[in-house]
Amino acid sequence: MRKSIIAILTCILLQSCVATKHSANSDATLNFNDKYIELKLDASTIMIEFSLTNKSDKEIILDWENVRFIGLDGKGDKVMHSGLRFSQRLDTHAPKSIAPHTTLHDFMSPATGVLFVYPAEVEKPTNKKVKVKMPIIIEGKKKEYIFSFDPLELYRKDKEIIKNAMEESIRE
Repeated sequence: MRKSIIAILTCILLQSCVATKHSANSDATLNFNDKYIELKLDASTIMIEFSLTNKSDKEIILDWENVRFIGLDGKGDKVMHSGLRFSQRLDTHAPKSIAPHTTLHDFMSPATGVLFVYPAEVEKPTNKKVKVKMPIIIEGKKKEYIFSFDPLELYRKDKEIIKNAMEESIRE
């Protein structure tokens, strides 16, 4: 009997640690929905601004310690986000609890460098995407949401932002 209880508890514990991957592709902006979250991402070569809404009746947790930018080389880098000083960017990041039916507005940028995509990386045509991995704990289970972005589109978007800002400053 005791062995059966231990076996059942072990199965329950192991199941709660399984990561479920959800993926979506985008040029530079993305809206994603499932039964738990609504996520709006606006990416550039420097950072990703996002709004994460908890659609459920239970708390969800954004696992900041394991959020990663994944570059064209496939390497994952830690991220910075609001509430951190630059000197804390490589420290352990506390998880963020999101209450039911509320929204977290935040940003993330690479902790190890200034840019998410470098100009030299978009000069050569590639089918590779840059990605962000956002692990979220929902009802005790970790789900890995992975979002992909076209690096050339991120670079084009930034060039357009800079061009518009320069035109506005000349008019003033």
